[in-house]
Amino acid sequence: YRWRMEGQPVAFPTEVREWGYINCAGADCHLLDGGRFIDAEEAFVVRVTPGRDTLLVTRLHPYSRGTLDVYANGERVARRWLPDLPGAWLDVHTLIPAAQVTSSALHIRVVPDTPGGGYLPHWHGVYQGEYVSEPAPPQAVTTFQDKAITLAYAGLAVNSGQDGDAELVVSLVWHSEGQAQGDYKVFVHVLNVDGSIAAQADTRSGGGALVTGNWLPGTFQDDIVVNLAGVPQGRYRVAVGLYDPVTGTRLTPSAGGDDNATVLIGEAERP
Repeated sequence: YRWRMEGQPVAFPTEVREWGYINCAGADCHLLDGGRFIDAEEAFVVRVTPGRDTLLVTRLHPYSRGTLDVYANGERVARRWLPDLPGAWLDVHTLIPAAQVTSSALHIRVVPDTPGGGYLPHWHGVYQGEYVSEPAPPQAVTTFQDKAITLAYAGLAVNSGQDGDAELVVSLVWHSEGQAQGDYKVFVHVLNVDGSIAAQADTRSGGGALVTGNWLPGTFQDDIVVNLAGVPQGRYRVAVGLYDPVTGTRLTPSAGGDDNATVLIGEAERP
């Protein structure tokens, strides 16, 4: 293992942190770990079985927005995107196809580009097996980024509480071939008859843990909850879209979009 700095660190290059994971699914996700600030690159060699799909999992502190170029045996295999979410752990996954694992010594190199800060890795895990992803759906609600992102299905359900409160659960099924780029949030708008917003929610996929440009090939479901407290009874249209949380720029859908780059996915009744 080796790492390289080009700039002068403002403090110690090595740090120890104790945080929880973004959108932790387990009972206890607080973890104490040490890592280092890197602005040039890091590289390491791992003993592997040739000809098998390999998954690199990097635990990092998403200290600042940027990208990582990941190389395997001298060939770039992926670009990963870093969000600006300091104060929590984030796992970033990189798939290295079996065809690029040509020997028992897998040389991995990670080159960050983080203009606003640095790259802070704390742990790398390497796993091998057969990576199986679902094929593209035969039909789709819409696509983004020249079909790099597919919204395969959208479902709506309203849950009512005993106190009269209600929430809208929006189930979105996404598909990707692993070519998506950038860091985008999903927004959900509950619209009045005149098109104004009665309620809304926005989040990164996976409860905030799945940055768009880091999606692996395959299909997964997002369940986004919109609080309908204070929304009068009635029927509302529901629209979704994707936007850059820094610039506010929205991705243009290939079909079904309006002038605001939102896609109508159905109607919901507020009881």
